[in-house]
Amino acid sequence: MQAWFSVPFASYLLAPVHHKALDGIDPLRMWKDGFRIIKALVDEPYVQTADMMDYHGEMRPMNYIGSGYVAQVYTYINTYSRCAESPPDRDAFLRKMVHRSLPMAKRSPSLFRYQLLPLARHLADVLPDPETHTESHRNVCSLATEIWTAYLRDIVQARPPTPNLALAPLRDYCKCDDCKQVNQLLQDPTQYSYVFRAGKERRSHIESELWLMHGQPTPYKTLKEGNPHALVINKELNFVHEMELHEWNDKAKEAQEALEECPNLVVGKMFDASLLTVLPEDSMRIILGDYFSVLVLLKAPEYAMQALPPTGSTLTPVSGDASTTTSAKRKASDDGADMTEPKRSK
Repeated sequence: MQAWFSVPFASYLLAPVHHKALDGIDPLRMWKDGFRIIKALVDEPYVQTADMMDYHGEMRPMNYIGSGYVAQVYTYINTYSRCAESPPDRDAFLRKMVHRSLPMAKRSPSLFRYQLLPLARHLADVLPDPETHTESHRNVCSLATEIWTAYLRDIVQARPPTPNLALAPLRDYCKCDDCKQVNQLLQDPTQYSYVFRAGKERRSHIESELWLMHGQPTPYKTLKEGNPHALVINKELNFVHEMELHEWNDKAKEAQEALEECPNLVVGKMFDASLLTVLPEDSMRIILGDYFSVLVLLKAPEYAMQALPPTGSTLTPVSGDASTTTSAKRKASDDGADMTEPKRSK
């Protein structure tokens, strides 16, 4: 035998706001009935739970529960469990809801986006006090880490490895600083796009050297924004890799936005230090952004942080399409005169 019990229905029974709208019904009786449903979900192996959905005129159970209902029931158990004849285990209830949704979410990213990540966000708002409810606090934090671990490992995944993009340097008879800097990035195996901002004469010199050494395989164009103008130099990427990288950047951005919607997941110390080891460090730095350093300080002070590479002022590496590079909006100059006198090697 299998029975389907509704978490939303239990939430309605437990919500005080609904009690006021129902004249003649004893709130205590509604609380008891709501808790019976939740306790059955937790304790009885034959009881399953799901919301219902209309599937071409037929009501079918879904394989997940709305995150708001789960968080509400979790809070009601803590607040009104004294009214229950036999209080349900709120941590066991929460664990069952998460573990019920995770297997399908790994096959359907939308479930992470609309159910499990919002659930972690809701739980950050109702996190038990670690002083008075130490075990429950630990359990909630553990489940939040589990949700994000599965999300990063199975949905976002690691950044696609960049193929070796090193190119032969410009001709070695020219010893100017501009050629030296361009050569440094031409020979970089991972950097595939960068911007050289300089006056017209210096840009023309680099264009000539690039053409003589590489021809079309190293496309370049002038970006007529700011003063002086900029020479955008791109290395060619494999089309498949470029598509994979674009797709991954979208997923990383989505993860960043999900964290920004609930900074308490990090600053509230809900994540375990193990989250830092789910993916390679370079991927985690990109995905977590500033939160990476916060997690290191809060959760894993022994974690070795590498120094960020210095950025130059003349040659500015960029990721992705260089057309998206931001610069100060100034009136475009025909010749892009230098703002400062370039340094030349003796």
